[in-house]
Parts: sequence; structure tokens; C-alpha cells
Amino acid sequence: VVDVYDLAASIGNDFEKLIDNYGNECVRGIMPKVISALETLEALAAGNDRENEEILRLSKSGRAPRTRKTQAQSATLEV
Repeated sequence: VVDVYDLAASIGNDFEKLIDNYGNECVRGIMPKVISALETLEALAAGNDRENEEILRLSKSGRAPRTRKTQAQSATLEV
């Protein structure tokens, strides 16, 4: 999620430069779209972080969910 915040800050700085050089009108249409995309990216990154933490917790307890790869390997070994 930190990467998303860094990206948002960098984009914000670029918007400020554009506004300083060309005025508010040059970014008025695209800014809400970029904000929406960044909010979606933030939510997805946060969800991914939570899932990764859960996988790590489960793997430490020996109850990690089996991935498709490990399921395929098990199926191959059973045959």
C-alpha cells in the first residue's frame, strides 16, 4: 500500500506542475479519473496485503491453503 501512496504523491506533484504551468482546466477532466483509479489500486493493494499476511500466518501454523501448483503436484504423485 505504501507504493500506492508514493505513486499518488508523485502524480499529485505532477498535477501541481501542470496546474502551475497551464491552469486548473488542463487537469479538471482527468483528475477525478486518476483519483478513482488510485483509490481502487489502494483497495486492491490493501486486500492483497491482508491475504499475504493470512497466507504467511497459515503457513507458519502448517495450515497454508494449497495452491494450484501444489494441488497438481499432489495429483501427479497420487497417480
